[in-house]
Amino acid sequence: MVTKATTPLTVRVLPCGNWIDESGPVVQPSTPSFAPGRLESVEQKRLTRLDLGKYIVSDANPLKARAVMNRLWAQFFGTRLSATLDDLGSLGQLPSHPELLDFIAAEFREGGWDFKHMIRLLVTSATEVDPVVRPTDYWRLKIRAGSRPRCSSPAFSISAISAAQAYSAISQGFTASP
Repeated sequence: MVTKATTPLTVRVLPCGNWIDESGPVVQPSTPSFAPGRLESVEQKRLTRLDLGKYIVSDANPLKARAVMNRLWAQFFGTRLSATLDDLGSLGQLPSHPELLDFIAAEFREGGWDFKHMIRLLVTSATEVDPVVRPTDYWRLKIRAGSRPRCSSPAFSISAISAAQAYSAISQGFTASP
């Protein structure tokens, strides 16, 4: 697709959200200020959406590995390291064990994004992070091996359907189609 290059629009900070008032300072595109490895526009090169996409998938952005490992931890141990599963950015809450989340995220990145390696690492680990809950722990969280996580609704429906089909095949025999 070929598009005609146009001059970029002037973007200003809107005082009190008033879009009619143009007295706010002019801002240039950049990556989020809370994220490490921040990129900013310079006079020679203005950042584009492609630059933002490249930053999101680059090694300078640790949030994607942290989010994936937070989800994997929640799948195996029934509780997550960060209180919010979907938001590890500026609006998310701090993880209960940030060193652990950073360690497994770094191991995931440095291991070539290998899920099999991470699953083996998590399953064979001792997983007893803090046997005595400190008052500073978020939600007074204990992370121990052998917790009983609840089954998610899609997994529950799939297991129920599989069990019903297995029962039907055992009790009534397999169906034959002409």
